[in-house]
Amino acid sequence: MISGFGRLGHWFGAHRFGISPDLITIAKGLTSSYVPMSGVIIGEKICSLMEEESATIGAFGHGFTTSGHPVAAAAALANLAIVEREGLVDRAASSGQTLINKVRTAVGDHPNVGNVRGDGLMVGIELVADRAGRRHFPPEAQAGPRLATLIRQEGVLVRALPTNDVIALSPAFTINDEEMSAIASAIARALNQLPQAITS
Repeated sequence: MISGFGRLGHWFGAHRFGISPDLITIAKGLTSSYVPMSGVIIGEKICSLMEEESATIGAFGHGFTTSGHPVAAAAALANLAIVEREGLVDRAASSGQTLINKVRTAVGDHPNVGNVRGDGLMVGIELVADRAGRRHFPPEAQAGPRLATLIRQEGVLVRALPTNDVIALSPAFTINDEEMSAIASAIARALNQLPQAITS
């Protein structure tokens, strides 16, 4: 769940947008991927139904061989304590706005950028073939993956979303101002190479 564990400046995306979900799946943010662990947070509505039915059908059968492994549980607790102690959720909110502003300044007016959007430390750069007409690249142009490769060659790892030409940024919560500037500059340099990469 990429919107969880503080990336949007709130513990979960549901908090950011005022949503009360019945279930939340959790995984990599729980331990910052240092140790594999995942889980499900179950809301009262579903939990109470499970409790009521357990009297009739017995305990809810769930779990896997390594469920609740003590190493993963200890890593999760330590990771969450660091996130709280170092104020990383609040930092994601403020750093995220700085990153969005830097990327908008660097590439927001580029003819192949439809928009730069984001929340917290989750930023998307939408690519277009024609900014004025809001015309997207044809799928066979592979604009997103090509740009992601060009950005990687500039020394920055990004992700091209699989169903559209959007470049996604989701950096570490500890990112600093200098690193944000370097990311924005690398994207700008790569964008200037994109038309040549598409036609070659």
